Amino acid sequence: MNNALDSVGSLAEVTYNDASDIEAAAALAARSDVAIVMVGDISREGVDRSDLALPHTDGVDQDALVSAVAAANANTVVVLKNGGPVLLPWLDEVPAVLEAWYPAQEDGNIVGNLLVGLENPSGKLPITFPTQEREGATATVEQWPGIDPDGSGPLPLTATYSEGLEMGYRWYDANDVAPTFAFGYGLSYTSFALSNVTVTPGSNDGTAPVEVSFSVKNTGEVRGAEVGQVYLGLPDEANQPPKRLVGFDKVTLNPGESKRVSVTIDPAASNHPLSVWDEDADGWKIVEGEYSVLIGNASNNITLEDSFTISGPPFDIATEASTRTLAGKAYVTATVINNGEIPLDVVLSTPYGDKKFTAVQPGKKASVSINSTSASIPSGTVTATVSGTVDGELVTYTSTADYAAAG
Repeated sequence: MNNALDSVGSLAEVTYNDASDIEAAAALAARSDVAIVMVGDISREGVDRSDLALPHTDGVDQDALVSAVAAANANTVVVLKNGGPVLLPWLDEVPAVLEAWYPAQEDGNIVGNLLVGLENPSGKLPITFPTQEREGATATVEQWPGIDPDGSGPLPLTATYSEGLEMGYRWYDANDVAPTFAFGYGLSYTSFALSNVTVTPGSNDGTAPVEVSFSVKNTGEVRGAEVGQVYLGLPDEANQPPKRLVGFDKVTLNPGESKRVSVTIDPAASNHPLSVWDEDADGWKIVEGEYSVLIGNASNNITLEDSFTISGPPFDIATEASTRTLAGKAYVTATVINNGEIPLDVVLSTPYGDKKFTAVQPGKKASVSINSTSASIPSGTVTATVSGTVDGELVTYTSTADYAAAG
């Protein structure tokens, strides 16, 4: 703290109390302009926490310590040094809480710089802070720590994961429960506004990436960073929790500055943002229907909404690709077969050239073989861009097909 105060030219004097005597700590707070209370826990591998309360440390009840200091000084700031969510029974008694986690050897400088405003807190919670001991995945004893199923006890206990997919913020959404602090929550010394969302394309077959763009503006008076969070609500048929986080982006802005942020939802990404697990098929699948796009700065603070639709291909076509060699030259052949009932315009694209076809009739095909100008070609992909009029509107659809190396 002294380093931070020196940096801003402050003459404030810092007095330390180890809090082993709560009454003495409260007396010091009463004589001070500002009181800073640092509390926390020590997490380690191989040992479960017995509860979510701040532990008694060296015989000191940390919750009682905070309440006593807050009662003595209305300007009390609590700094949390913890590895997971904790209950905060004194939250309404203090004006500010700083979540510092486990800052390591630069702890003092980090916290000091944040408290005096040399740095602006810009983090977001990666977890949810509950309101009581039994919520979410620990709502029942059967879920945690588990029960003795046959009465032979005392160990081992059997835990039942009855929450299913309702983990973390998903449980709070599904059960309409307000947490103390939501997943993704985090304040700073400035304020922000999100606006002007666009989602493109508005419909596709579930194979194309979806681009979500929105504006973030610093509406406060100091420089800071905001994290725009993009959630998806899947169609009812997917039988999923109300929403899932599919992307986010952090942007740093000066006062009054605004920037456009884009988040790409890629169906092929490893987190399967559009997919659900099909037990019967033993694989991922994408459900057709309307997907809600929900944007905010915390899981419980959604300020922008839009949507897009996933449906099957609008045209009944088959796209094919092949390779061959002839007279020392390698060729790529791209073909689209119109199996539908309306004429289609087709553009066949290969790495070696494109070909456009107009009004390919039902039952007919568009096909082109393009010389690569070399004796061999590597494997690759052809793209068919197909357009037609459906219900009075021009619809464009893209299909691909892979081909093997030749030559």
